[in-house]
Amino acid sequence: MMFRLYFIFLLLISFKLIGQTSSEKEFSIKYTIGKYNFEKIGEYEKQEVFKFIEKDSFFVLTSFYSIKNKYKYNAETKRNNRKISDTITKSSHRKFDKIVVENLIKALNQNENNFTSDFIESHLLAKITKKEILKIAKKQDRLYWFDDDAGKQNLAEIQSYKKFDQYIKETNPAVNTVMVFSDAWNFAEISSGESNYKMNFHSALGQPILINNLKQIINLNVNLLLLQLLPENSLLAKQVELQNIKTNYIEWFIENIN
Repeated sequence: MMFRLYFIFLLLISFKLIGQTSSEKEFSIKYTIGKYNFEKIGEYEKQEVFKFIEKDSFFVLTSFYSIKNKYKYNAETKRNNRKISDTITKSSHRKFDKIVVENLIKALNQNENNFTSDFIESHLLAKITKKEILKIAKKQDRLYWFDDDAGKQNLAEIQSYKKFDQYIKETNPAVNTVMVFSDAWNFAEISSGESNYKMNFHSALGQPILINNLKQIINLNVNLLLLQLLPENSLLAKQVELQNIKTNYIEWFIENIN
């Protein structure tokens, strides 16, 4: 009788162990860009949500949501405050080596202070084209700076990244300053365990990074690692790309021509 009870007990333990699954680590990235619509009908916000789960020696991008939020007329309130959300689920089972995610979390907690001309120039693979410069000059209503021989010199200087060091010094984000915007937003939040990291893209390249609303760091390696994880066609991938600094530099240079 004792043997039978012991055997049954072992079976119950075995079934319980078979039913158990190891706890899976996961982290998520949420990107939001929008503005107050001041009670106008139409889209006011776009969001992207990426969810990653650890499986064996990999992390898997298990889901990718693209969300558009807009307001429509509300018959009950007689105002344009009826919120409508259109969600597109994009299937994805891309696998990433665990080391990529581990390096990302590590970088999110290290202040490298690498918002420097040397670091950024080493990752600016594409040259600045004349078309890019003139497009920005037209938007600024300053095409006249490129009409004559002096204009050719201005083009050449921008394409050679002249005064880039000065531009970096003037735009270098400070870890002791928090930017706040009331009528527009453009940020990403990375959540891992109990930690939350926020990148505000109203500041150059989303730097500095705010950790748990307590402290800030500067580390452009985060941008490079995010590019390894994000789908190329995502809105957030376009935001973290270091090539974005080109546009800001061109705008700065044109504004300071005298």
